[in-house]
Amino acid sequence: MTEWALILGGIGIALLLAYFLGLTKGAGKEREKQAEIDAANERARKAEEEAAAERKRIADEKALRALNDQEIARQIRRLRVEQDRRKPVKRVPPDWAGVHDTKHSTLCLAAAVAGWDHAGYDLEEITEEDYLAAIDRAVDVLSKITAKYAAEGKVVKVLTPTEDFMHAVIVTLPTKIELRADVARMTAQAEAGNQYGFRDEIAKMFASRMVWPLQASPEAVRLMDELPALFDQQYPKSYRAMIGLDQGAIRRKG
Repeated sequence: MTEWALILGGIGIALLLAYFLGLTKGAGKEREKQAEIDAANERARKAEEEAAAERKRIADEKALRALNDQEIARQIRRLRVEQDRRKPVKRVPPDWAGVHDTKHSTLCLAAAVAGWDHAGYDLEEITEEDYLAAIDRAVDVLSKITAKYAAEGKVVKVLTPTEDFMHAVIVTLPTKIELRADVARMTAQAEAGNQYGFRDEIAKMFASRMVWPLQASPEAVRLMDELPALFDQQYPKSYRAMIGLDQGAIRRKG
């Protein structure tokens, strides 16, 4: 009995050990399986985090590009406004004369110096800087001529042909002796009824007193070539009026 009891007890123990060993192996497999699941979940979580980070990076880049595009557009607009503000304003010379309250005679002399369109029909717009430079040149010319002839005791004037024509020359006024000689010559022509001779004497008188533009200078050539009627007719008339002589006065003085 005892022997069988021992045998049965041994078998029971073996079975019990086998049972516990099976449980241990099953638990190990479960743990391995769970570990694999946990690892897969971790990989999925990391992948999702990486994908989310990439989506955020792409969104940030798009926002930054949009912001940069807006900033670039804003800078371009500001640059254009600044360029328009700095762009030199251009006007025709008579308009600049109004802005600077320039005397008509000075404007006309500047037109002759700078070679502007004298009739004023197709005047080219110029900058204020160019206008003032031409005015300065005209004033400088007049100052030098005035100083030169003042040393000889003579008075110079700016002579314009008409109010609506932008051109001018510089002339000297006759002395008393010169004026008497002028009157004598013109009186002789008037008394002889020689209208051509009378006009010719006036033209000679003007030409002899014109001290600017200088002979053969570009301004003088332009006057003779482009404005011959002005030199031959209108300027002599204007000069006669400037010194106070007309045909009736000449006859009376004669």
